[in-house]
Amino acid sequence: LISSLPAEKVRKLFFIPMENIFQAIEYVQDKYGEDFQAYILPSGNTVLPQLI
Repeated sequence: LISSLPAEKVRKLFFIPMENIFQAIEYVQDKYGEDFQAYILPSGNTVLPQLI
């Protein structure tokens, strides 16, 4: 997740914090290979779970 949220809060929401889109793409390529498919949610705050 690329977000202004603190990294610890991002982890509590079961996401992996990333600094930027380039770091996120590199992470996914390393994990799934060059031919990966992904969804990008430019307004992800509308679908994030709420931490209570």
